[in-house]
Amino acid sequence: MKIIDISWPVHEGMPEYGGRKLCTFTSYGNETHKIICFDTDTEKTAKLISKNLYIYEPQLEDLLFNSLCSKNISFTHNFNHAMDSEIFFICVPTPTNLNGDCDCSYLYSAFNTAF
Repeated sequence: MKIIDISWPVHEGMPEYGGRKLCTFTSYGNETHKIICFDTDTEKTAKLISKNLYIYEPQLEDLLFNSLCSKNISFTHNFNHAMDSEIFFICVPTPTNLNGDCDCSYLYSAFNTAF
C-alpha cells in the first residue's frame, strides 16, 4: 500500500513533520507500507532525506534510517512524485478564528492544490 502525507507550512520555520506525525509515518515505513512525505519546505525535506532529525524521540533515528534504506519512506517537495498513492493524509493546521470557528483555509488550499 502506498500512502502519502501532505504537509503545508503555516509560515517559514514551522515544523510540519511534527514529532508525532514523523514517528507514526516512520513506523509505518518499517512495516510493508510505502510512505511518501510531501512538504513545500525544501530545506526540511533535504534534512530528513539526509537523516538529520530536528526532534529527539528514542529509536526514531534508527527507524528512519531503516525505512530510508529499505525505500519504504521517502520525502519530497514535488507533489507529482506521490500522485499514484492509494491513501492521502492531509496534515495541516486548523487554527481557530477570533469567533472560535475552525479556520480550514490550509486544508482547502492543500486539497485544491493536490486534487
